[in-house]
Amino acid sequence: MADISYQQTIHGLIRKRSEISGELSALKEQMDRLMAQLDALDVSLRVFRPEIDMEALPGPKMPRLNVAFRGEVLRYCADLFRQSEGPLTTEEIAVAVMRARRLDVNNPDLRRTMTHRIGSTLRKMREQGYIRDVGKVEGGNMKRWEVVGA
Repeated sequence: MADISYQQTIHGLIRKRSEISGELSALKEQMDRLMAQLDALDVSLRVFRPEIDMEALPGPKMPRLNVAFRGEVLRYCADLFRQSEGPLTTEEIAVAVMRARRLDVNNPDLRRTMTHRIGSTLRKMREQGYIRDVGKVEGGNMKRWEVVGA
């Protein structure tokens, strides 16, 4: 039986947790917007000076746009599998994750990088027994994945 004397404390802690979670969500959205603006500036700079080395520019070093928080990509993948009605290819998952994270799906280098990273995440999910690969797409080398037991 729960001790009633701690009810206010518990409610206060739950309220504070909710508040912090909301702040984190707002900060993540702000970071996403700022990273998109920074990416747009980088693209503009490359129009005028294609050989520019962004790492050599003055100022604080910014995290790469495609860096994810711990477990974030896994959560996106799990959500996609829950919503899907059939097998998904690695690239379909990568594009969906990129869209969810507001990354430029038209950037071929970033798309290739994300596809490789998603492939790694999918292999880990397979090793843990959550998903299985059901063969490759006809005429390609992209694997199709589905939830185990589907």
